[in-house]
Amino acid sequence: MYKIKSTTLSPVYKFDRSFTEKWYKKIAWLMLVVALTFVAFYSVSLYLFPNLEDFEAVGGESSQGRLMLLFRLLYDPSTIDKLTPGARTFGVVVVIVGMIIFMGMLISVASNILNTHVDKYEKGEFGYTFDYHYIILGFNHTVPALIKKIRNDKRNTNNAILILSDMPSNEIRSILNNELDREQRDKVVIKNGQRTSRKTLEELSVDKAIGVWVIGEVEEFGHDPLNIKCLNLIVDICRNSDIYINDRVSKYENRLEVFVQFEEQSTLSAFQTENISVNWALDPHNDKSEKLIRFRASNYHDDWARKLIVINQYDGEKNNGKYPALDAPNGIPTTEESNKHVHLVIFGMTQMGLAIAKRAAHNIHLPNFVRDNNLKTVITFIDKDAKSGMEMFRNRYAQIFEIQSSDYKDFTQDDIVEKHYCPTKFTGKHADFLDVNYQFIQAEPESERVRNYLACLANEKDTLLSIAVCYDDPNTNLNIGLNLPRNVYYPMEDGKVIPVFIRQFTCGSLLDIFMNENGRFRNVYPFGMWDGCEFEEEKDSLLAKRVNAVYFNGEEKEFEKNDIDNKWKNLKVTDHWSSQYSADSIEIKKRCVGGEINEDNNEILANVEHNRWNMAQLLMGFYFDEALNVKTAEKDKLRLLHSCIRPFSELSEDTKNLDRFIVAKMPQIEKL
Repeated sequence: MYKIKSTTLSPVYKFDRSFTEKWYKKIAWLMLVVALTFVAFYSVSLYLFPNLEDFEAVGGESSQGRLMLLFRLLYDPSTIDKLTPGARTFGVVVVIVGMIIFMGMLISVASNILNTHVDKYEKGEFGYTFDYHYIILGFNHTVPALIKKIRNDKRNTNNAILILSDMPSNEIRSILNNELDREQRDKVVIKNGQRTSRKTLEELSVDKAIGVWVIGEVEEFGHDPLNIKCLNLIVDICRNSDIYINDRVSKYENRLEVFVQFEEQSTLSAFQTENISVNWALDPHNDKSEKLIRFRASNYHDDWARKLIVINQYDGEKNNGKYPALDAPNGIPTTEESNKHVHLVIFGMTQMGLAIAKRAAHNIHLPNFVRDNNLKTVITFIDKDAKSGMEMFRNRYAQIFEIQSSDYKDFTQDDIVEKHYCPTKFTGKHADFLDVNYQFIQAEPESERVRNYLACLANEKDTLLSIAVCYDDPNTNLNIGLNLPRNVYYPMEDGKVIPVFIRQFTCGSLLDIFMNENGRFRNVYPFGMWDGCEFEEEKDSLLAKRVNAVYFNGEEKEFEKNDIDNKWKNLKVTDHWSSQYSADSIEIKKRCVGGEINEDNNEILANVEHNRWNMAQLLMGFYFDEALNVKTAEKDKLRLLHSCIRPFSELSEDTKNLDRFIVAKMPQIEKL
């Protein structure tokens, strides 16, 4: 058997490695050189000048001695006057070597130490300690907007913001310098490293941070799994931190708030259904155990879809928001008596397109559907690969298409191909009771058939048409969005408004100019810009907590913060999202009943709320259970079956009363 020997390292390698490491090793090397040089010169002086009087010219001064005189010669050239004439040649050699050491090597070492320190700072390789700080793990184009959000809260102006990324620090610094002013950049510290390294996370003092955003890097392989791994490391560090357990877990508000940004809609959907939060409990084996952190999953595309469809809308008056409401683009609400229905056309089955479709399905539920079940919200995808996109979509949301029909059209063949897909599992009263329909059109977006299709929709009197162009190339989106059929921009019906939302990335200024000119493109709106992403606000979280307090506890009294926090902190993530979606629906409910929720419209809005809830549960992964059995409800939830997913009319009175109660409490929920 071959005997393995240790590697023999070159002395030069050992020196290079030692000299390029810590600053004190450089000083040690310099001191060693000085010491060896001094010993060498002292030995030579003893050999050349064994008698002190042959070496030192004392004159009228007291003798300094050989040691002191040699030492002074190394750093002070004027000391050569203290030598005898015979020793001055030797003294010159000592002085020259001393100048090399002290004026050359010493300055070089000091300069090297400072340059290395500056270089480490610029490269983000420092080792500072932090507390009461914010941490952003990863870097992408949304980070500058996130820093602005943190800084806009006046409570956070003096807190450090630490960015950890494997992107070169000078590139990050350049981006921040271009997009943030000096005050916003103040106390922003950039560190280079991997967010999946436990050692690096410990160096960031995550257990002492106020909040952590796990963002991830641009176009990295395995983005979402890496973010989940990072989240688990953060939780484990907190679990093993005595400071965190003793000082922060006792109070919910003090716990570390962790936001995790996912890239894929499917990952976000998984977090909405699976009880993954048990992994970050004090006791991972106990589902009811206190949670170590306050957690929020997000998705850039979903955040923008929410901004577009939920939180930044106006009702005819543009000073109330930027984007027209899909259900009331001209400011006229869709009431119970209305014969109109919403039709959202989405170009591109991209992540953004899917996110907008999902948010629309969550939010666009109207009272006239209760009166006429034909008045459904229609969501149409147009894409050159719509067939494969449809198959993936129907697989992802198989629970929806078990009970709901959908339609497919192919505009690429010589003759238009149309196919109607019936529900895959249920029929009769258990089928097609949802108020949202999906349609998929395979076509080139610029094709004549697509233009004719849009022109027909624009001419339909009772269709509230909106168009969202969501491809991953901003120029493609502009070419499509600014070259639609003329009657999209100038509808034949007086007062009709057809919003066209065009996804951009870096800037929407061009479309803003067109919109403000009040001409052909007055109803064209840019969205999706990196610097305009909406992160969750404290108000949003509070509304969701209040919905939860009502929904699960029948809360009648005034809302108290500590009380609703206690009811919120150990909920499953599924219930967090369900409450948020319910809170997001308050504005559209108010709009479709004239602005005020009261006893007169409680019954119709309870119907609407249940239709919304049906869709929310299906989108979050629950399946329809045709057997309405209250006794097995909890067991069914574990199997992602829910017996209350059904028409409002088929519910028990107790369940109907819950929807009625939620609607009745919405005015109180909304008063922050």
